[in-house]
Amino acid sequence: MKTYCDKNFIKKILPVFLAAVIFGVLLVSPAALVRAKKGGDYPRDWDGETGRVFITLSGYTTGLLPEEELRLAEVIVNESRLYNLDPFFIMALIKTESTFYNFSRSEKGATGLMQVLPATAKGLAEELNITWEGGKTLYNPYENVRIGTYYFSQLLRMYRYDKNKALLAYGFGPSFVEERQRSGASFPEYFQDRVFLHYKNLKEGISI
Repeated sequence: MKTYCDKNFIKKILPVFLAAVIFGVLLVSPAALVRAKKGGDYPRDWDGETGRVFITLSGYTTGLLPEEELRLAEVIVNESRLYNLDPFFIMALIKTESTFYNFSRSEKGATGLMQVLPATAKGLAEELNITWEGGKTLYNPYENVRIGTYYFSQLLRMYRYDKNKALLAYGFGPSFVEERQRSGASFPEYFQDRVFLHYKNLKEGISI
């Protein structure tokens, strides 16, 4: 009788136990997994911007390892702060350009997370003292973000911190903006609208 009761007890409790384990695993954030893997070597502001950026990155197919995503989160936050930009605005720009996939390449040759053209990136890399190794440099996620963030900050200054024009120049090129201004033609808005929408959702923790 005891054996029978024990077996029945096991049959009843085992599914509950397994469900609890699975649920517990699902609740473990990528942040916690990397924390454990790296023996506690994680950003000091884990509960701040860097942690939130990393958790956002981990929800997408980046083509990177978790530890690379962690370092990328740190680079995004540090580079954004360097130019007084909101890291989540740069995240929104990255999401619009590449949906966070590191190995993205457009038909026109724009490459990497921030979809920078090699011809544009080469001069920017020189200004940043980044060793230029051709287009493959832009597949380095950290250098890509350094170059892309620096480029956007330059465009902001060029257009007197008008984010709409800076984004338009980033997406279509400064010559496109200048031509539109000379001709008096209206500016397309869909690119900027997407960036601002992603920015709002990323700041609020909404994934779409």
